[in-house]
Amino acid sequence: MYNQIKDNKGQKTEKKLTNLSSTMGTMMSFSNYYLIFLMDMFDFKITEVGNMTIFNKHTVFNPFVSELTKRRQEAILRKDDAMQMTLKIIMNGCYGYDIKNDEHLTSVDIVHRDTFFQKHMQPEFRSELQLTEDKYQVISTKKSYGCDTPLQEGFFTLDIAKVWYLNFIYNFMNRCYDQNWFHFCEGDTDSMYFSVSGNPEMGIKQGLDWIVKDQKYYNENYHLFLPNESITDKLEKMVHKKKLLGECYENEGENMICLGPKCYTLWSLGDKKPTQKSKGFPIKTVGVTCQTYSDALYGQNYSDYTSHLQFLAGDMHKVTLLKVALSGRHTKMMVQSDHSCLPFPPIVV
Repeated sequence: MYNQIKDNKGQKTEKKLTNLSSTMGTMMSFSNYYLIFLMDMFDFKITEVGNMTIFNKHTVFNPFVSELTKRRQEAILRKDDAMQMTLKIIMNGCYGYDIKNDEHLTSVDIVHRDTFFQKHMQPEFRSELQLTEDKYQVISTKKSYGCDTPLQEGFFTLDIAKVWYLNFIYNFMNRCYDQNWFHFCEGDTDSMYFSVSGNPEMGIKQGLDWIVKDQKYYNENYHLFLPNESITDKLEKMVHKKKLLGECYENEGENMICLGPKCYTLWSLGDKKPTQKSKGFPIKTVGVTCQTYSDALYGQNYSDYTSHLQFLAGDMHKVTLLKVALSGRHTKMMVQSDHSCLPFPPIVV
């Protein structure tokens, strides 16, 4: 991956800060929970405060979250996939979605060639894509936009998610498990994948139990994070497995290839339906296999066309885009020669 990026003269720049123990000389927003974690774990130093906001803790979302979580757990037990997915989408869309979604910041129009040149001269113009000989897709910045989610709710939902994610790794995994016997493969906002060298006789369903190094601490704290497999009642077991801020096993396999965040494949020998991910691309409809991920590591990129519909001024338009589905190029962080990664420094304007 490093050699490929080096040979191709650099990589795309991302203007986003990731989880950091340093703000690299710029101002950055922190919640008090995140600050406390960074100061306790990394000896984080606060040298300057630009602004401070006081907030009152409230629990108005508790009844909503508790009730929908309960209904989702019951739907999973009934094997009602449609209902459990509906409830999941409702909860995910009710706090934080407006804050992280950037679609409301821009408008997408399909215009004729004559109108296209007028759009191109406007200060709101951002980019264009030629669809046909005389039709263009134009992306413009909106002068104003609305947000239905309280800003503090969206901010804390996203910020505290990082705190709990890091808390699980540093205060539970690294303390309970022998780090010589597991390797962090890939992580997302709410998931993480590890390769584990445990008991070869127990197969792929053994989890992490065979690499515990601090059994006493593990026994005292595992129920705060992981599901309790000793529970026999199905409903109670599901409630504990899907508890708020809890972790559970999502997928297990014998092999895994991770090309970058949200781009990986997990499979076992003889597996007819391997887990395949490539964000923004319909990976299972274009013939991508586990071997394709392996080929991408050696410089073979995989691209294909994706189509979607756009409704504008009473007319339905079909837009086809050429997208790179798999590539060995990692653009979310700086990849060093030893394959370790560093977050991009912020761009100061």
